[in-house]
Amino acid sequence: MRTTALIAIHRTSPSSGTLLVLLPRIRHTKMAIALLLLASLVAAAAQAPAPAPAPAAAGGRYYRGSATLTNGPKGNDVSAGWPAAIPAGACGYGPLVNAATAKPGYKVVGLDPASPFAKRAMGGCGMCLEVTCNDSEMCDSTAPIVAQVVDRCAECAPLQVNLNARAFAELAPLDLGNVAVQYREVPCPFAGGIVVSVDAYRITGGGWVRLTLKNVAGAGDITSVGFQSAARVRRRRRRRGTGRAARAAPAAPAAPTAPAAPPTAPRAQAGTPTGVWRPMKNTFGAAWEASMLPALPLSLNVTNARGESVVLSSVITKAGALGEFPTTANFKA
Repeated sequence: MRTTALIAIHRTSPSSGTLLVLLPRIRHTKMAIALLLLASLVAAAAQAPAPAPAPAAAGGRYYRGSATLTNGPKGNDVSAGWPAAIPAGACGYGPLVNAATAKPGYKVVGLDPASPFAKRAMGGCGMCLEVTCNDSEMCDSTAPIVAQVVDRCAECAPLQVNLNARAFAELAPLDLGNVAVQYREVPCPFAGGIVVSVDAYRITGGGWVRLTLKNVAGAGDITSVGFQSAARVRRRRRRRGTGRAARAAPAAPAAPTAPAAPPTAPRAQAGTPTGVWRPMKNTFGAAWEASMLPALPLSLNVTNARGESVVLSSVITKAGALGEFPTTANFKA
């Protein structure tokens, strides 16, 4: 019987430790080289990082991990009352109101920087997760909650999520501190329009503004924001038919009166500016910045992770003004 010697190639894989590839020792040089190349490709594929999850239309794949909590009442005693505010997180949304009636409300969550969702646009900020308790013995409820990503959790494990305590309390007693969960991305269910939150605005040196977008429905992580002057569009429309020839022309005879069309609701905040959209820069988390600003008012063109776009027309109207500016346009939840 003829025995074939084997060549062993060791490659390290972050997910499975050491990958062992065995090849027969072959006398023909070309065939041996080809098999060595094939083995290298197989080992390299095993080391390749997992791609970022694609944005979910109805619900993404489930991840199993655990949930911790932050911003709880003193001594985790619910009867002591909840803190009125949620401290500003790494996504840049600023302090949030810890109430159900606020936007986004108290159901918010932080992710570890190594989370699979951290590879998404804005590092996952703005997206929504459906979180379900996996331990029926420890949890008060196995009904899922939907929480929006607003922060980072440097102390968490890659598959761990850090819930605002008021949201954690809907899953399990606060005293547990940590509970097994499964979670997945879902479309953000927010109603109403996008809110443009401007937290910095310099009017000198050509102008500079920084803003975040709150209450974004659907795929909440934004991939791009463009801006342009809405004043340019207005001036173009105003100049039409205002020249001397137009003023000197005799009035045309009145046309027969047509039946009035039924009234239609205005297309809120859905303007169609004709200029060129200049891109804003996503400097950190959910914050977007722009400099060398054109004449006010400014319109924004917002694109989400699904490739959908919506125009917020004339949303920034006063130079240097800080605060939250509501619109009536949004993506489909």
